[in-house]
Amino acid sequence: KALLRILGFSEDEASAHQLNLKTLTPSEYRYADEKAIQELMATGACMPYEKAFIRKDGSLAPVLIGSAFFEETKERGLAYVVDMSETKRALDDLTKAIQIRDDLVAIVSHDLKNPVGSILLNAELLKEIPADDERGKSVRRLAEILNRTAHRMQRLVEELLDFTFIESGTFTVAPHPEEAQALVDESLEILRPLAEEKSIQLTAGLGTMSSKLYCDRERVLQVLSNLIGNAIRFTPPNGSIRILAQEAGTQSHFLVED
Repeated sequence: KALLRILGFSEDEASAHQLNLKTLTPSEYRYADEKAIQELMATGACMPYEKAFIRKDGSLAPVLIGSAFFEETKERGLAYVVDMSETKRALDDLTKAIQIRDDLVAIVSHDLKNPVGSILLNAELLKEIPADDERGKSVRRLAEILNRTAHRMQRLVEELLDFTFIESGTFTVAPHPEEAQALVDESLEILRPLAEEKSIQLTAGLGTMSSKLYCDRERVLQVLSNLIGNAIRFTPPNGSIRILAQEAGTQSHFLVED
């Protein structure tokens, strides 16, 4: 009765049309049914498996089906059918959403590469301005900041594609010896203009931490930039933010206090 309700048939319709499990099963699922029956007869139970039945309107109803005998005599048993329509529909919607997200990430990544490349090119040109006076030195310093920021933007564009690598299990890190102070200084210099807009003071202290780290530079910069950027966003004007670092055994910990 439950199966007939799932398929949209009444008991009278099932009787009139002599409907049964075999006639309601598409041909591509009959081999799975035969294997399940063999397993049931040999072991007294068959593991749940997925198949589909034909609905009254001709569409397919995905289900999970299983069965087992109560006794060794195999005279009485239990069979169950779970309607998987909503689960399949939700899975299809999720698959479509993931595809839309991946397509969007690919489009955004592609469209951002050209303007970021243009910024990098112009930053390199500005760095060629002679630093003979204060104005030249100021332009040179700003050009270097712009260059590093553009490189950071370029890395962020590339990191948009990391979701795909993470999901496929191919996400990797490339650790190398790095200067801890240089990592902190670069993160602060890129974000300092944002802090200055809110009159927020940025300070750093490495304490007794070793100056050398073995890490993936780009990943560490990504984390530090996110932490410091969040701190700037939520710190009120005229506040202060400290970046601290300490060693914990073989690990190095960075802390952002606001």
